[in-house]
Amino acid sequence: MSAPGLTAITYKALNAIGFPVDSADPHFLHLMHAGNEVAVEWDGNDDTHFEPGERLLFYAEPRFSRWTNTDVYFLWRDTTPGLRMSSRSAAPDGRPASVAWATAIAEVNALYTPDGFYGPIPAGRDDDRWTWDVLRLPDRTLGSYPIELPPAVDVTQSSMLTVWFIGYTDVTASPDHRVDVSLNDVYVGRVEWDGKRAITATLPITSGILHGGANLVSFTLPGIPGVYVEGTWLDAFSINYARSQASAGASVRFDTTQTIYQEPAPLLPRRLYLPLVTRNYAQQPAPAHTVAFASPGPNRAYDVTDPLHPQRLTDMKVNGNSHPERPAGGWRASLCRRSRRWHPQPCACEAGGEPMGLSHHQRIHRRRLRDHHPSRFRRCARPASESTPIARTHDNNDQRAGHL
Repeated sequence: MSAPGLTAITYKALNAIGFPVDSADPHFLHLMHAGNEVAVEWDGNDDTHFEPGERLLFYAEPRFSRWTNTDVYFLWRDTTPGLRMSSRSAAPDGRPASVAWATAIAEVNALYTPDGFYGPIPAGRDDDRWTWDVLRLPDRTLGSYPIELPPAVDVTQSSMLTVWFIGYTDVTASPDHRVDVSLNDVYVGRVEWDGKRAITATLPITSGILHGGANLVSFTLPGIPGVYVEGTWLDAFSINYARSQASAGASVRFDTTQTIYQEPAPLLPRRLYLPLVTRNYAQQPAPAHTVAFASPGPNRAYDVTDPLHPQRLTDMKVNGNSHPERPAGGWRASLCRRSRRWHPQPCACEAGGEPMGLSHHQRIHRRRLRDHHPSRFRRCARPASESTPIARTHDNNDQRAGHL
């Protein structure tokens, strides 16, 4: 697996690779990921035979790795029943309307950040040393970077821009790093820090600046009086935005609360006074959220807050192509439109075991690491069960590329 999304394991795919599908009782099929069993949904009749047209559905969320773009799920049959998804009602009737949130992340691994003559440099947001671009005084003080959003952006709502920087210079002045941030040629804020540090900064975006389609984020080094040497690497940035009720294609993934990335809090002494008593606390009813698809369905909805144990959502209200639904607190949801098309999942590796999409310099560096640390590398191979994503994400939320 190379992207998160609802995923199908079909009779046709298993039969093609020699899995004994005709003799396998679907009730006793298990799915494992990283040592944990994954709850699956059986889409077929309730007899003891895996028949053509039937399938197992599960939610895939591949782990991040610096060494490969893919992750592996293991399917096997046993003598005990496999773990199955539970379900719950998501009826929106009588619930207050709320905003569905989504996040788009822009990241390019183009530059490597060795210690070199700069001295020790901290790792980036993924604990690796690949960055996107460099900003420095006096010759590279401006950089502009695109990010594409789906059409379903609610421009009447405010949003959040999060950016990850790495400072690689350190002088006596404090602060010695200053970056001005603009979105679509509108100034949104300033980020300042001191020394060689990896920085996470979140800036609010007022309504009307962000829009669906192409957006442009710009970073400028305005300079600091008395600071003549300043260098910063851009690692990545993200935009957390509100989804509108415009058509969102074949599938949607959204959060019910706004996502704000923050730097880890320092470990400071804390003082707690007991007993802690709350009185007359009235829990607020969970709100309803509405999303729209290109066609009226039929549709499926899942609560994927816990990717190992997703829940099938029932009792959704369908109004044309719109789907209001109610969560049970803060959660992430994934919805998709069903059809019977099947798209094979390609292996994201070359025959030699190198991840695809690496630049020439990235391949050289990877091979040098592999020569010195062979135990940290493994050859990438196609999983034993050929499973197919229902929806492959472009921006972690708007899933367009494939569906069942």
